[in-house]
Amino acid sequence: MVATRQMKRWAVGLAGALAGMAVQAQTGPINIDATLNHWNGSYVGQVTRELPAGDYLLHFKGLADNPPGAPSYLYDAWSCCQGGGWLNQFFVQTSAGTTFVGTLDNGNWKVFGDAASALAEAKATLSPYTLRLTQPETVRFGVADAPGMYGDNGGGISLLIIGAIPEPSIYALWLLGLGGLVVSRYAQRR
Repeated sequence: MVATRQMKRWAVGLAGALAGMAVQAQTGPINIDATLNHWNGSYVGQVTRELPAGDYLLHFKGLADNPPGAPSYLYDAWSCCQGGGWLNQFFVQTSAGTTFVGTLDNGNWKVFGDAASALAEAKATLSPYTLRLTQPETVRFGVADAPGMYGDNGGGISLLIIGAIPEPSIYALWLLGLGGLVVSRYAQRR
C-alpha cells in the first residue's frame, strides 16, 4: 500500500516535470522555399507552426550549420529579380499582424551579390529575432515578393526556432512536479 502511494507520487512528479519540459521544447528548423506555396498576393514559401504562448528566438541558419549526415537547414538565402541578387528577408505572421525581418538599405530590402553574404549579414545583425506569442496559435513564416514575380525566385531562408522563455504556467508544472518528488521523498523517510 505504501509502495503504491509512493509510486503514484513519483509518477505525478515525473509527469509534471516532463509536461513542463515538453511544452518548453518547441525547437527545430524552419525551411522557407522561395519558389513554392504562393498565397495571398505576394507571400511565398508558407511554413506554419502550431506554437503555445511564450517567447521564441529565431536564428538564421545555413547549409554550413548542418550537422554531418543530418541536413536540417536547406538554404542560405533566397534570390529574386531574375537572379540579380540574394536576400535575407522573411516574415512572421501572427494574430497580432505581420512582421518583416531582413536587412534594409535606405528603406528598401538590401540585395546581396551572393547567398553567403546575405546569410552572414543576417547572422551578424538580425539573429536572434524574438517572437512573442500571448496565446497559442498557428504562426506563418514566408518571404514576400511582388505579385506575379515568383517565377525567377530561387533558394530560401532557413531558421532555427527555440522556445526561449517559458510562460508562467510552465513554471507551475515544474513546481508541481518538484513538489510531488519532495512529498514522495518525505513520505519515504517517515
